[in-house]
Amino acid sequence: MAAVSHVPHVIAVALVNMVESLDDDGYMHTLAAGGFKDITRIASSGAEMWSGICSENRDEILKVLSAFRESVLALENAIEVCDSSEVARLFGNAKEYRDSFETGRGRGVCKSYTLKLDIKDRPGAIAEVAVILGNRGINIKNIGIINNRDYSDGVMRISLENDSALKKAGEALSEMGYNVIL
Repeated sequence: MAAVSHVPHVIAVALVNMVESLDDDGYMHTLAAGGFKDITRIASSGAEMWSGICSENRDEILKVLSAFRESVLALENAIEVCDSSEVARLFGNAKEYRDSFETGRGRGVCKSYTLKLDIKDRPGAIAEVAVILGNRGINIKNIGIINNRDYSDGVMRISLENDSALKKAGEALSEMGYNVIL
């Protein structure tokens, strides 16, 4: 829990506090976009609750923070010496492992059945997808929109119950003209 829940909260809080300390004229508010907001969303959690969690799980949080510091230092060193191949390796490794959480290809106990599709930014777009799947008897377990400030539209991420529902949903949405990534 320290590595996948507690320390990410600590890091988000530290990042927000660091940016605030550098934001003398408030200009960073105008620059902060989706990436910053995504990575720091959890910093808005309850301060009292997280103070208690940090006290209760102190030893494990400190172990993970030490490992995090080593990871940041490795990346910092590669950047400092302009080792672009090491920087690329670290980014590539992180991408591969992070992507495995979304696709269910990881080593976890719980399998994930998630698809992504391009979606237009317009009223009713989410409802249309839900209706297509509902009409085929496909239950949506979770749904979200991934926005990117570089594009006007987004990507919808849909989690389903099992592999059969995943394949059925992919076929149904493809038939309706959606670009689907399983």
